[in-house]
Amino acid sequence: AFSSVGSLASLPSMPNNPSTGTSFFTGGSQMDFTGEEEDEGEALALIREPTDLNLPEEDCLIEGGTGDNEILNGLFFKLTGTFGVPIYRIVKVRGLWSSYYTDRYLFKDTKTKCWVISGKPTGSVAIQPGCAFTEDEFADRPGNITAPWYVWHGATKDMLNMDEELERVSDLDDAAKRTLERFPVDRITVKSIVGFELVGVPPGSSLVAGLLLRYAMQFFGRPVYEGESGAQYLYWKSNDKDSKDGIQEEQAPGDTAPKKLFEHHGYWAIAKEVGASKDDCMAWIEDDAVTPHQINQKTTWQVKIENGWVATLEMKLTLEEWNRSNDLMDVFDQEEEMEGDASLSSPGQDPTKALLSLSAPSKAKASSSSGK
Repeated sequence: AFSSVGSLASLPSMPNNPSTGTSFFTGGSQMDFTGEEEDEGEALALIREPTDLNLPEEDCLIEGGTGDNEILNGLFFKLTGTFGVPIYRIVKVRGLWSSYYTDRYLFKDTKTKCWVISGKPTGSVAIQPGCAFTEDEFADRPGNITAPWYVWHGATKDMLNMDEELERVSDLDDAAKRTLERFPVDRITVKSIVGFELVGVPPGSSLVAGLLLRYAMQFFGRPVYEGESGAQYLYWKSNDKDSKDGIQEEQAPGDTAPKKLFEHHGYWAIAKEVGASKDDCMAWIEDDAVTPHQINQKTTWQVKIENGWVATLEMKLTLEEWNRSNDLMDVFDQEEEMEGDASLSSPGQDPTKALLSLSAPSKAKASSSSGK
C-alpha cells in the first residue's frame, strides 16, 4: 500500500485516454521500478525518501453531528481533479415525504490554514448550520488533525467548541451549566479511511475477500476502489448510460449539483475492470448511494458463482480505518531489516502486501449502511 522511491510497486493499468473513455483499466497489475540510472552499465541508484506516489488514497469518516449538524456524519470521499488541493465531499438524500439533496465539502483554506466543512468547496469559515472548522496549520490531511473542532451551535447561532464551553461555565452559576447541559455542543471526530473490507463472500465465487483500497478516480461522480492485488474493482455504474459517460472531463468541485448524481438509477459492482456490465461483473447490488458506506444494508448482493447467480445478505463492505500511529520512515527501516526474511521474498508475493502487513490498518466499527 505504500513504498519508497526505488521500491517495487504494484499498480493497476490505467486508461489510455481518460478524457475520451475509449479504454478502461483492467484487472492485473504491472511491476514498475523507479530509480535513477547514471550510465548504461551502472546499477540503479535507490532514493531513500518516502513518497505519496503509492500511498493509498484516503477518504475520511466524520461522526458526532446531531440535529442541524447531522449532515456532517458519514464518509467524505476525496475528489480528483482538484490540482493538488485535498477536497472531500459527502452527498446525501434527505426528507421523508419528498426528497431533497444536499452536500458538504471538507477542505483546507489556504489563507487561514483552517480545515473547513461547508456547503462550498472553497472559501473561508462558514457560520451556519451543518458547518465546522478547526485551526490546524500543520495537518496535511483530515486524519492528522489534532486541534479541536468548532461546530455550529443552534442555541447560540455560533461556532463553538464543547471543551471551551465547559471551561467557560465552570466559574458561572448552575443555570449556565444546566443550559449547556441542555444544549450541548457537538463533538465531531474525523478518521482516515483507506477503503473497504469485503467480507462474507459466498463459496463458488471468484471474488477475493479482503481490502478494497480507494483509487484516485471517480466514475459517474462516485469513488472507485481497487483490490489489494489489482484483480478487482468496486465502482458504481448507471443502468442506462454507457461506460464512456462515466469517465468525464474533470469538473471543478461544486460543478456537479447533488441532485444530478441521482438522475439515473444504477448499481454498485465488483468486477475485473471498471465499467463492466452486470452480466460481466462478479457481483452487483442495486443502490444509488454515492459511496459504498451509504448502501442500504437490507439490499442484497447478487454474486456470480459456478452455476449462475446467488443473492446474499451476508456479503458486506465494512469501512477500514487507516492507522498512522507509526511514521512511514520507521516502516521503510523495518522493510530493510526484514530484507532477508522469506516472507518478503517468497515467490509470487506482492511486495506492497508484505509492506502493508508491517503497519496494518485497523477496522472501523461502522458498517456499509451506517452512513444512511
